[in-house]
Amino acid sequence: MTIPQTDRRSMLKLGALAATPLAVLAPSAVLAASDDDSAARLSLLETRAAIEELARKVVLRFNDGGVQACADLARCADAFRLDPQLSAIRPDPAADMVVELAADSSAATCRLACLAEHSLAFAGDTTIERMARFQGQSAATNTTSATLDLALERSGQGWTVRTMHVA
Repeated sequence: MTIPQTDRRSMLKLGALAATPLAVLAPSAVLAASDDDSAARLSLLETRAAIEELARKVVLRFNDGGVQACADLARCADAFRLDPQLSAIRPDPAADMVVELAADSSAATCRLACLAEHSLAFAGDTTIERMARFQGQSAATNTTSATLDLALERSGQGWTVRTMHVA
């Protein structure tokens, strides 16, 4: 009388053979429900991607040309509540962008940790300021940690900036 050998490989084969009929007989209602859920998740991911893309576009345009370069991304001209001395926004690469959607997906807020560069132009007539202007330094810059807050709303053309604030 011999005792059959059972090892890990034979047990895995037996488990795979036993599970195959269950996978074939899975009810289609369960699969249809998961498709609806995945469509909603895909829509949410696409919405978040569009919001993140708009936030990156706002930062790039602001750094290239200031508030005037961002005007077409905003709902109205007074959407940008920024310090007039703000000269650049540098996103923190280690921080994640936080996106919060309204329940009806018609509005959203976006927060991003960044470094804000403020420039103070040399307007005086002291010797030090004249020397700095002579050497090509027209302003003093100061970099501080800040948070970029964007309030967004969905329009017919996609997402637009309702307000932008750097604090």
